[in-house]
Amino acid sequence: MDLKISLARYETMSVYRVILKTAAASGGIPLAASSNRMAAIIQICRSVLTCFGLPSVSADTLLQICKANLLDDLGNNVSVLLAEGVAALSMGATVLSGGMPFFLIPMAVNVAAVVPATTRLFLMLACDLILVLTRAFQEAAAKCVGQPLKRDVEMAAVAYGQRYCREVHDRVRRLVPRLKVLRSFRTDAIAAGVAEIVQEYKSKVVQDVGAVPAASAPSSYGRARYSAGSASKFSVVSEEGSEATDCEKEDILKAAEWIRTGRA
Repeated sequence: MDLKISLARYETMSVYRVILKTAAASGGIPLAASSNRMAAIIQICRSVLTCFGLPSVSADTLLQICKANLLDDLGNNVSVLLAEGVAALSMGATVLSGGMPFFLIPMAVNVAAVVPATTRLFLMLACDLILVLTRAFQEAAAKCVGQPLKRDVEMAAVAYGQRYCREVHDRVRRLVPRLKVLRSFRTDAIAAGVAEIVQEYKSKVVQDVGAVPAASAPSSYGRARYSAGSASKFSVVSEEGSEATDCEKEDILKAAEWIRTGRA
């Protein structure tokens, strides 16, 4: 699992460096910021899925799961939309004025809004994807399943969204402040910050995976009945008198049969 997470972080920073340059260059072009953001979202979904080796879930499906269960940073979306509106107005003014270079104004001004907003959205999604898939794989391992299915990813996204999504997004906001544009270009510091966030929350998102409720914990099964030396009549009851689950019965019956056969 650690190797999957390391590969995902490496791919995250590879895509980050590309969208950083694109966001800085396209700030004054109408609709360019939204197009760049959507391309980055699709690319990071595909890259993280490839790193985790999960062919049963497509990038589009993973994105829809995240949209349905995780928080969306509306403030960053508004910043991008406002920047595109300014770019569109400037382009229209350039056309109406017969070629006056009004379009240069948003190219200089919008960088301060588009770059932090785009990079923050990207890093939030990347951290969300890595942590959600980490939990999904741990849940699959707890069920003795090779790879998580779509349902496992959905359950992992719900659990992560309810507990840790807001905290992770707050950490990303502090890592990439809105008013400090140059911080977004310090890729080494960004990579170290992402690694720290993922490492800290990796253990948190999986801490309750596979936990057994106290009422059904193995320690509560204090009495065993074994009648006439036959494994077929072996049963386990809890301290409260309720019978064990089918899975527990099966495991215990196999152990009893093995003991009986060995003694014979």
